[in-house]
Amino acid sequence: MMTRKELLHVESDQQATNPALKISEQIAHERARWYLLNDRKMIAYYNKHWPGVTRGRLQKLSREAESFYRAAYRRPRVLEVIPRALNDWESMTDEEMLAYYRAEWSGISRGKLPSVSRAANAFYQAASRRPGVFDAIERARTDWTSMTDQQMIEHYNRHWPGVSRGKLQILSNESCTFYEVAYKRPEVLAAIIRVKKNWTSMTDEQMINYYRQHWPRVSRGALYRYSRESKAFYKAAQTRPNVLDAIPTARMLAKG
Repeated sequence: MMTRKELLHVESDQQATNPALKISEQIAHERARWYLLNDRKMIAYYNKHWPGVTRGRLQKLSREAESFYRAAYRRPRVLEVIPRALNDWESMTDEEMLAYYRAEWSGISRGKLPSVSRAANAFYQAASRRPGVFDAIERARTDWTSMTDQQMIEHYNRHWPGVSRGKLQILSNESCTFYEVAYKRPEVLAAIIRVKKNWTSMTDEQMINYYRQHWPRVSRGALYRYSRESKAFYKAAQTRPNVLDAIPTARMLAKG
């Protein structure tokens, strides 16, 4: 039977030959370490080792700092001591981001936020990756028909620079309604990039997926009249039985 000294020697050899085991044990040790500290001691440790370091920076500074932040995040009294950078959106919860939006830019729509200030633009970029925040931000209903062609072109260049006609139709409700009006204005339509699709290089499955993404439940006849792109797509689909079968007729849609 092995003695305690021999067992410890074997464990040290296993750690030396298995770095992953050593790292996982270090992480577990760090977690247990913070668990043993009360809030006051946690705050004192933070002020001694990382004074003034923000929440976002703590998570990237070191493994020790990251594990400290994870423990502090579950302790409100400790967390409130750690400063948050003005643009440290990643460390905020959805509720905190929405509260910040209402305090700083209440009533400002999604479309206008990026042009308000650098901070507002950074907030908008972070919010666009958080559905819970983005959906709660006011969305302006723009009256495109009251705009001149030049105003519409400027709006396109400011909000969707380089976005193609097909992409505009599926990007958002706002861009879709914009395109519907732009389609009836030759000067505006000419300013929007048009991407020509090489339908012959697509497989049947790719064409069907493209149809479902861009014109879901649009009938064959409507597809032919909808836009130049959809018309070209329909003509190509007519030569592909599998693709054509995936596009419903108006009668099929009426039957549900």
